[in-house]
Amino acid sequence: LGIYLAEGWLGKYSVNVANEEDYVIERIAHFAEKYGIGYHHNSRKGEIALFSIVLLKIIKNLTKGNNAYNKEVPEFIFSTNKNMINSFLEGLYYGDGYKNNSDLWEIELRSKRIVDQIQWLNLLLGEFSSNRERKDKPGHITNRISKNPNSLCPYNLPAVVGVYTKKMREA
Repeated sequence: LGIYLAEGWLGKYSVNVANEEDYVIERIAHFAEKYGIGYHHNSRKGEIALFSIVLLKIIKNLTKGNNAYNKEVPEFIFSTNKNMINSFLEGLYYGDGYKNNSDLWEIELRSKRIVDQIQWLNLLLGEFSSNRERKDKPGHITNRISKNPNSLCPYNLPAVVGVYTKKMREA
């Protein structure tokens, strides 16, 4: 689900993901094989398509869209346990993320909504992240600014806490 949100789109009869990393494609192929879903990997284009109308409808209903601008994190992710949130974020970062110079994850997406949702998921894990808009092209970037498991300790609170507090008051 995380990989799809980062790099996927819905076709008429398939769930598609574009990614040139072999381990990402292998994870998707393993998922398809595990659940008996037909798939085709086009290595020339770096795309894999999963052929399942049921999966297509589930993904579309969960993510509320089919492209980079209108997808969003499914609501149930926010009420799952930390392992599920970690797994979801791992898929998202593997799909379209990278590690920055501080060895912390960053991800760039078209959807500001998803970037804001990632920030909230990180907070549920006790990690802070910051968001910024791309200046040179459409896109939004979020990056983790803490990897300390005690980052919610009062002595470790970064300046971004004010942004979280303001968002909580607005919600």
